[in-house]
Amino acid sequence: MADNTAGRAPVGLVAVAIGLALVATSIFALDWTGARFSDGGVRYFELPSRVLSSNAQQTVDNPSGFAIAYFNAVGVLLFVLIAALALAATWPGARRPLLRTTAILGTLAALAALAVSWAALGGESQILGGPVVALAGYLAVLFGAMVGPHR
Repeated sequence: MADNTAGRAPVGLVAVAIGLALVATSIFALDWTGARFSDGGVRYFELPSRVLSSNAQQTVDNPSGFAIAYFNAVGVLLFVLIAALALAATWPGARRPLLRTTAILGTLAALAALAVSWAALGGESQILGGPVVALAGYLAVLFGAMVGPHR
């Protein structure tokens, strides 16, 4: 069967790349919470020690163990896994329906993990803060994985 997708823009790949860039920006560059801190915002990797640990000065009431794990390592590991799956599933010429399905399910799991962890922070963030940008990024990845390599 001939490939009739030659010359088509890889919309899925572009959406995945934009989404992954947004998630990476949220993890490495943006504040995740700041409304209750007088000394400014708190970045992703500072959350376990400054907000979620039992000996932090300003803590969240009863943070879940999952939220602590998410901000320690799980969130970044999910991001790396989703990046590998979604890029491989949407790479031009890829005809891997199982890989696309796995990327979609993984992205849905990452969205659920983000929602649970964000709720542990009280659901607050700055406008265009880390959780909001990560949410937009994962939604773009989900769209790209659903569209696939050629649409």
